[in-house]
Amino acid sequence: MTRRTRYKLTCGVMVYLIAISVYAVYARLEGVAITAIGGIMTGLSAYIWSQTKRPSSKD
Repeated sequence: MTRRTRYKLTCGVMVYLIAISVYAVYARLEGVAITAIGGIMTGLSAYIWSQTKRPSSKD
């Protein structure tokens, strides 16, 4: 998967989860809002982790 595709996919998922969390807050669905916010945080951390350069195990 290329960086551009990963970035677009991440942005799309984030917009979807943000929309769900905003709706859930206004509809007083706290459980759904908390779950959506957790998904946003997980998605961001996974994207950041995928973009970091980790050292090789080879010497």
